[in-house]
Amino acid sequence: TTTNSLIHFYGGDQHSLHAQSTCQDSDASDPITFTTADSYLKLADGWNTPKEGSLSLKIRTNEPNGLLLYSGGSDKNISSSSSGGGAGNLHDFFALELLDGQLYLVQHLGSSPVKVKASERRVDDGHWHSIAVRRSGRSGQVVVDDAVVSDYVSPGTSNHLDLAGGTGLYLGGYPRLSDGDSRTTSSAAAAFARHGEASSTAGILPSQLWSAATLGGLGYIGCLRELLINDRPVDVAALAKRQDSGSVVPSCHSSPAQCTATTTTTATSSKVNSGVGGPCQNGGTCREGWNRFECQCAHTAYTGPVCAKSKLSMS
Repeated sequence: TTTNSLIHFYGGDQHSLHAQSTCQDSDASDPITFTTADSYLKLADGWNTPKEGSLSLKIRTNEPNGLLLYSGGSDKNISSSSSGGGAGNLHDFFALELLDGQLYLVQHLGSSPVKVKASERRVDDGHWHSIAVRRSGRSGQVVVDDAVVSDYVSPGTSNHLDLAGGTGLYLGGYPRLSDGDSRTTSSAAAAFARHGEASSTAGILPSQLWSAATLGGLGYIGCLRELLINDRPVDVAALAKRQDSGSVVPSCHSSPAQCTATTTTTATSSKVNSGVGGPCQNGGTCREGWNRFECQCAHTAYTGPVCAKSKLSMS
């Protein structure tokens, strides 16, 4: 086991927790796709399992970063002894996130958070990957693809993950509080009111969630299916139809690569976009995403979705 102030890397042989973590067959197995970094779904009941519980799902994406799942506790359960990376007082919370293509689990039981790197290989390869979590008291285990087993123990003495009365369980992202990332600003209460959410400290994401706190509030973009909470299936496709206005779709399809050289032919000319930039203009770098592309323009004198707008014209 290798440890620093925040990240704890665990691995070991399979044991009894793993034996119980296999996903059950579910009638609610239809996949959904989160199509933007701002899309999310909410389960009001959350993962209310103070002493022990299980959670499993499957994901498919080629996006390296994103918040997969988050549930935070109530203000009344805030611990004043938190030492979580200078974050101040923290309520209990549980989260799964992708960072640089790796899966991380983050959990806080009232003393200080534990962050576990749960994958040995990248899971942003466009294939389906299974994730199973089972916890009992302070101990827990994450199993990726029924093969990679990561055991963890939360610091402190609390054996309870108290999520009652908190945020509920968010899938695929979290409400964007305002223009820009205001999850840690005083405008949080007003922003949550605009989104119809309860105003509370539980509405501010902990800084230990790097995909959300340090990367501009990135939600997960990609497919998700076969969500089970405490061994009970959740019909995420039906949930998407009830809650979302179109950015979460009840299917999972992969489009052809978009960051490739293209040729546009007219009656009088033929124009080729170089493979370096693909659809990106003026030397911008094209990055493949899940059924989308992203132009990185920082190294050019241009900005905009395809690096077409001169920065000079904005000054």
